[in-house]
Amino acid sequence: MNLQHRLLVPALAAGLALTGCAGDDAKTDLPLGPISQHLSDLDFDDDITVVLIAAQEDLVAACMKEQGFDYTPTSLDTDQVAALLDWGSEEFTQTYGYGITTTWQDIPEMATTETETLDESSQVMYEAYQEALWGTGLGEDEDDGETWLPGGCYGEAFAQLGMGLLTSTVAQDITDLTRQVDADDTVVAALYEWSVCMADQGYHYETPTEAQSSIQERAFTDDGQTVSGAALTELQEEEIATAVADHKCSTDLERIRAIVLARLETDYYADHKTEVDAFLVQVEEFLTQG
Repeated sequence: MNLQHRLLVPALAAGLALTGCAGDDAKTDLPLGPISQHLSDLDFDDDITVVLIAAQEDLVAACMKEQGFDYTPTSLDTDQVAALLDWGSEEFTQTYGYGITTTWQDIPEMATTETETLDESSQVMYEAYQEALWGTGLGEDEDDGETWLPGGCYGEAFAQLGMGLLTSTVAQDITDLTRQVDADDTVVAALYEWSVCMADQGYHYETPTEAQSSIQERAFTDDGQTVSGAALTELQEEEIATAVADHKCSTDLERIRAIVLARLETDYYADHKTEVDAFLVQVEEFLTQG
């Protein structure tokens, strides 16, 4: 699971795939559609975010305890949250890469040893722990046309704290707009230039999504177990290096994507103003509930 799946407010921003809400200073100059503009004007207050994260983690820990597992809640201070909300910035990528494997803190002790294999009883317990935490389907392809939300104790926590917003019709439509962006001819050309830039740095991917998916896919073994020990350390290093290269190659691509997304958002908003306005009110209420 990447970091933005695990933490509430960043997950909201990631789920909607909004351009320009956070990140490098250069990104603040990108054009915004009416929906992204509204959300970028909201105050992503670091203190409120800390409260929401703490509430989520307490709910997860209580849920896991009910099922017989010890879970140590993730604890972030305001500085860490500020960095997290800067997802995609140069500083973030240099520290966390894509936030996929670089922040794992909740793996049971038995799965974090240098031993690459577990005995049968430990394997069964490990799998039961992961299923209790995330639900079934851990590590499966999430690009199924819908915003992904976890099951298990994380799913229960997300539901209790209002993350059902991400499964609403408007949220799904907004997410779909971001998928339409890459079909635009100007974006297709920019993606080709991105792939050339990446190849010059030794990475052979056609899209940033492919680069991220490569890390995600290798984060799990064939039996669904998360990699650990030396293999995890190596993958984390590769994730950061890949994300840094991606960031370097993405300047023109992000600008062109932002232009196209702003146009698509404008058209969508014109046709669904009432529904979108109601959705944005819900988002604002969620972000200020702390």
